[in-house]
Amino acid sequence: MGKLQRAIQYLSGEFLSEGGSASFKDERIQANMILMACNRGIYFECPVVSSAGERFGPIVDTVLARIRSHMLETAGFQMRSAQPTDPQADSGA
Repeated sequence: MGKLQRAIQYLSGEFLSEGGSASFKDERIQANMILMACNRGIYFECPVVSSAGERFGPIVDTVLARIRSHMLETAGFQMRSAQPTDPQADSGA
């Protein structure tokens, strides 16, 4: 949590613990509203950053697809080589 958010939280908690009345003329409420407006301004000025899943998801999908493909090819080879041979087919009968 940033320092600005801590200040907002502190002022709000202090106001509530003292049982202040909800009046917009109260200086603490005005100060809190100013801090909240600054916080919103900072928040909306920040660039949107894509999540790690959005950035690395396609790479992970590609790697997993290659692994799956390799495993299927390997399993197919093992299945073909492990099939029992028919002795009658080999003798030409």
